[in-house]
Parts: sequence; structure tokens; C-alpha cells
Amino acid sequence: TTCSFKRQLVGAGVGAVCSLVILLPSLNFILSLLLLVLTSAITVIATFGINKMMLLLKQIICFYIASFLFTGTMAVLSKLIKMPSLLVRNGVVYYNLSAILLVMLAVATYFIITLICKYLKRNVDATCKLSISQGDVKLQVIALIDSGNKLQEPFSEKWVMLLDSQYEKLFSNIS
Repeated sequence: TTCSFKRQLVGAGVGAVCSLVILLPSLNFILSLLLLVLTSAITVIATFGINKMMLLLKQIICFYIASFLFTGTMAVLSKLIKMPSLLVRNGVVYYNLSAILLVMLAVATYFIITLICKYLKRNVDATCKLSISQGDVKLQVIALIDSGNKLQEPFSEKWVMLLDSQYEKLFSNIS
């Protein structure tokens, strides 16, 4: 899911405000977990808006994966450069760092995650608009560009395209 730079800034600001839960008195595990899920959902909604429930759930899961990657990378980097230990309170990780060191580590983490993504060859913009027509039947869909599998029909060796079965009846007479 994509969003504008303005929405990203709003989401970052909301996330920063939500991180202030570290200032609350210590909470029990269940309450801390509920607060963590609630603040994560608020941050994701502020960034991407309100979507279908499944999309929102996927966005929250991606948010957690990115958070785990960031926190894990920061933890490794903190051990490498002998930083003070981490403080976790109410589900928020706090690093007792100078602002300059925090920015440097955040930039290093960004580059490490970017390198990992490039290594895995993940392309989030690998879609295009596809128009299919047969006679008077026309269909326009969003297609996923081949990720390198180069699927071919084994006998004719023509390239194949996978289309959701919901469109099967529209094009049942195409050979």
C-alpha cells in the first residue's frame, strides 16, 4: 500500500505521540499488549487511512515486521558499538542515546534494510494495468509483472498469464 509523503509525516507524528506511553506508570502485560496493539492500529490508520479489515490487518502485520527489523538492527548495532542497555516499558523500546547517535543508527538501519530488500529483489511497484479484449468483451485488470519465473506453456512455449477464476466465464471461448 502506498501513501503520500504528507500521510507518512502524519503517521510518524502519531507514532511519536503514541510512543509517549513509556511515560505512563508500569502496566501489567495484558494492558500493555492491548495498548501496544491500539497505538499500532492508530499509527497505521493515520498513515494509510481506514481500509478493508483484511488490508488493515496486513498493514499492521507489516508495521510490526518493520518495527522488529528496526529494533533488532538497532539492538545489534548497540552491541557492536557498546551502547547502554535498552529499556522496555509498556511495550515501548527506549534507547538511552544522544540524538546524533540515534539519527546515525536510524540511517544505518535504513541502509541495512534497503540492502536486504534489494538482495531479496522485492519490488513493491511490480504491477501494471492490463487490458484484455475478445470481441465485444473487454476487461481491465491490475496485473503483477513476472518476477523472473518466466512461465511458459510447455508445448507451444508461449508466455502464460494467470488470471483470477472469477473472469473465466467472460473469456471461456478464448483458446
